Amino acid sequence: MPEFHAVQCFQCQTFQVQQVKKVAKFSCSLCGCKQSVRKAYAISAQAKDIRLVVQQLNLKRQKADEQQGAEREADITQFAESPRRKEATVIPENLPAWDDFLETEEGPQEDQQRTTDSNFVTQLPDAKRQKRANTSQNNQDAPPGGPGHSNQQRRAEWTQRLIVQRP
Repeated sequence: MPEFHAVQCFQCQTFQVQQVKKVAKFSCSLCGCKQSVRKAYAISAQAKDIRLVVQQLNLKRQKADEQQGAEREADITQFAESPRRKEATVIPENLPAWDDFLETEEGPQEDQQRTTDSNFVTQLPDAKRQKRANTSQNNQDAPPGGPGHSNQQRRAEWTQRLIVQRP
């Protein structure tokens, strides 16, 4: 005789009646989400008994959701009605704001010393400046089977060798 149990969907949080199977998995009838049975809230041989339990559990969940929704709305209206205070940032009057950005007398001298050093290179040697010649010109001069050989040419040569070797 089949057994039935009350299960809860993890996605939509609704309770529902499912027949007990060998595999402890089910798909939600509302959202269609496939999931495994985590907890059986009620078990019975008659589905009618389980339906009543499921209805009660869903009503309790609905009331709890409505209560949470009402609390959220109350919080939102309370926040909207409360006067907003402008938070002023306090800047001490004795410290000018530009003092942090002013250069000291030592600062520019150090920068000038750094620029006069010849630790950096502005030009590359002539050997590194030369660009590579066009590769298509190099490929024409390359011997067959060399680095300039294309894959199509290699395949064609390979098939010709196979044809010649077969009797």
